[in-house]
Amino acid sequence: MKFMFSVLLMLFSASSFSQTVIQTYDEARVKYFWNSLYKDGGQTIYCGQDFTDRAGLNIEHIYPASWIAEHFGCYNRDSCPVDAYHFASADLHNLWPSRADINKSRSNHPFGSLPKDTHRVKTDVCDDYEKVGGLVEPRDSVKGDIARTIFYMHLAYGLPLKIDRKKLTQWHDSDPVDQHELDRNKAITKIQKRGNPFICYEDCNGPKPRAIEPR
Repeated sequence: MKFMFSVLLMLFSASSFSQTVIQTYDEARVKYFWNSLYKDGGQTIYCGQDFTDRAGLNIEHIYPASWIAEHFGCYNRDSCPVDAYHFASADLHNLWPSRADINKSRSNHPFGSLPKDTHRVKTDVCDDYEKVGGLVEPRDSVKGDIARTIFYMHLAYGLPLKIDRKKLTQWHDSDPVDQHELDRNKAITKIQKRGNPFICYEDCNGPKPRAIEPR
């Protein structure tokens, strides 16, 4: 069901949607991501490259793990004592397959829209991934996926958006939820017992959203 994020906010406690099933990122990576969610292969988030095995691939945090750690007052991701950090960094809704080189290029740079007259550097193998300076613009066909992931992390863990809300809303509207996103959300919900309400809205576990004017 399509709805405008510019006139809706999700008014729930973080515990309504945050996951507590997967304890650490390593558990997510080893047990669930490659061996369950993408056991039959898939497509990389930034390049749309089909894959059947994980060779040359990494796991990308759409909402960067370093931002999550910073929010919870941790400056060493490996030894952070805050449970909420580990649940957030392990949340499968935020984890997507990516080419290792593109994952490294994106790093923890924010997403945004590059000026149309900007000279954009593209590669032969990934002509839809564009980065200028410290700003990354993903391909149009996954802008909605990325926006809904960021909105989810903001809702579930109270993380700051760090990206313009209007821009994310535009991306959500221009790239609606597709069948792949629905199937992925269903698979993650089966594991974590919590869905992304920005994807399924009426069918997720947990309370439904209440429409209010944004602050």
